[in-house]
Amino acid sequence: MASKIRQIILNSLRINKDKIVFDDGEKFYTYSELDYYSEIICKYLYEVNNPSNSVVSIGTNDFFSLCVLVACIKSLHIYCPIDENNTENRIQNIVNVINPKIIFAHRVTDLKLEDYVVINYDDVFNKIILAQPYSNLFTDRQENYVYTIFTSGTTGTPKGVLISYENLNCFSEWFLSKEFGLEENDRILLQSTFAFDLSVMSWLPVLSMGKTLVVLSPKIAANYKKIQKWLQKVKFDLFISTPSFLKLIDLCTNFSLDNFSYLNKIILCGEELQKAMAKRILDTLPNVKLYNTYGPTECTVAVSGIEVTYDLLSYDSIPIGTIREGVEFIVDISNEELSIAGNMVSDGYINNFMATSSNFKKHNNYNLYKTGDKIYIDKKGYIFFKGRIDDQIKWNGYRIELREVESTIRKIDIVSDAAVIVTRNRDEEVNGMIAYLTLKNHTIEFNDYEVVYNMIKKLLPKYMLPKRIEIIDEMPLNNNKKIDRRALLAEKEFNN
Repeated sequence: MASKIRQIILNSLRINKDKIVFDDGEKFYTYSELDYYSEIICKYLYEVNNPSNSVVSIGTNDFFSLCVLVACIKSLHIYCPIDENNTENRIQNIVNVINPKIIFAHRVTDLKLEDYVVINYDDVFNKIILAQPYSNLFTDRQENYVYTIFTSGTTGTPKGVLISYENLNCFSEWFLSKEFGLEENDRILLQSTFAFDLSVMSWLPVLSMGKTLVVLSPKIAANYKKIQKWLQKVKFDLFISTPSFLKLIDLCTNFSLDNFSYLNKIILCGEELQKAMAKRILDTLPNVKLYNTYGPTECTVAVSGIEVTYDLLSYDSIPIGTIREGVEFIVDISNEELSIAGNMVSDGYINNFMATSSNFKKHNNYNLYKTGDKIYIDKKGYIFFKGRIDDQIKWNGYRIELREVESTIRKIDIVSDAAVIVTRNRDEEVNGMIAYLTLKNHTIEFNDYEVVYNMIKKLLPKYMLPKRIEIIDEMPLNNNKKIDRRALLAEKEFNN
């Protein structure tokens, strides 16, 4: 049963109809336009009579993707966003997992979509003038889930995390509470695409509280000079992103007050916040409140958070928050692995029983998720992140399974085996990956590197690409006859 957060969003569309909901520096749209356009999409959904309940949206953080999201909330369909900048191989894999009836997309080149109803974004917009919106088409419809976000999977197949209305309601009651003071913010940055659950931190308060999304498109975000020009045109008072992107903004602007005089709050999530970056913010932007938050996608965006002050810089690392009401943190004393239980924990992965059963359990009538993260809770209740117990990393806010990168590279015909290791900078932050490869019955030639790397680029999304590859004669093995990753690390250090 859909929760009260859905009704709050629907009411907000009508109450705030003359306010601006979306502003990317070039175009802006009002709540009235969002309400109307999403009704048109509801008409499409009704006419197609979608039996799978899932609606795929292949886009970025553009306005039409927002319209599809709101249409899914209205019609009680499951919103399944896919970043259009992913490789066609990954997009196809995600579509195959969801098996939807309906796909909205800007481009669908070379995808095998014969079994689906594919609706081009531009076609819908061109027909909007002639179309009449339908109201109350789905009054008898029931749906527990609001969206599915895909994360990296160990087998090479992405895993789709199902987030229910109950999960989202639990998150909203915490995130929209006075702890973060979002009621005082009017213009909230949306930097990530809708396919990254960090985006929920932006669109949820905006749609619930009648605020404005200030949208930085991926095309602008990929270019320093374009970012600088964009920041001179737009204003936002709440910055929500990853620490890595905040560093990029620092490089582009040096946190010049000309660009940030209107900023009063920064909320970071998605990866570890380093002390040096925290101190840089506190020193350079003294009037800006800085928050560090933590949470796996499987637990609905974030489960803990804390305002970062100078006092916290005295610790070895920045805390990721404190225990909050309604969330149970369970730490395995044997390996320090954190499990999280409560109403914010997902029911599991869409159409993936094996992965769900191995990662999710029941605990006191609540869902429990084994995070794979190692944490420590001190006597004051501060929670500290201590790394991973497996081969998963966070890079630029994206969660990446090294084994997915490896298994994808192994699909290349001439590759015999692959092992991926992580590189870190002096602050022990992840700054890339190196892929070590062996080839099948093939003498290594100079141009093999370029050939193989181009093949990898066709299979992996940009954020999962190793920063370099090394072709070696054979993989080093340890005493257990497994790939000796320590030896590869030692080779990396030697080459450096």
